[in-house]
Amino acid sequence: GLVIYLLLSLPPEISIPLVIIVILFYWLSKRRKNVITQSVSSVPTYANKSSELQQIESKIERLKLSDQNFSRVLFLDFVTSIYYKYYSSFSKKEFKDLRPFLSVSVFQNANNIAPNSRSISEIVVGNININSIFENSAYLSISVDINSNYTLSMGGRNTRFILTERWTFNRKKGLASKGPDQMRDLKCPNCGEGDLFYTPTF
Repeated sequence: GLVIYLLLSLPPEISIPLVIIVILFYWLSKRRKNVITQSVSSVPTYANKSSELQQIESKIERLKLSDQNFSRVLFLDFVTSIYYKYYSSFSKKEFKDLRPFLSVSVFQNANNIAPNSRSISEIVVGNININSIFENSAYLSISVDINSNYTLSMGGRNTRFILTERWTFNRKKGLASKGPDQMRDLKCPNCGEGDLFYTPTF
């Protein structure tokens, strides 16, 4: 309306420059408004999370087709047991009992810590969520996010840590999950053959 008014009521040498100024001002204000209203989220949206959960559920169902013994509850119990025993026996002689269940690199890195140089206690596992499931021609891998806290005693000082860790558990493809007793109690029917169980790396 302003553009029409200017064109009809003023001489061309005045109205045309004014119209150009009005149009330019309008365009700049619209562009600035669009920039201000744009937002970028650094966290997954509800739709993203829902899609990821559906994908994980679908992969679990496919896994059960080849491994009828697989149970999410038993697997997460197994993760909790491994996690608890890993930290509670850290730098102690009992740590060697976890050798069949740990990858070579994880075991060696932890085993290089000086014996009895530190101790970890008051271990509390808050929650564990399956983050991803991956299969190739040789291995099945399941990644989990673990929220926990514990007290580290070292050099006469106690420090409380709150942690979020991602552990990846691997095993040879085609193997069936163990029964409840073996999964929960970490029984090792063939010690030294870690491929019988999920082997965590992190």
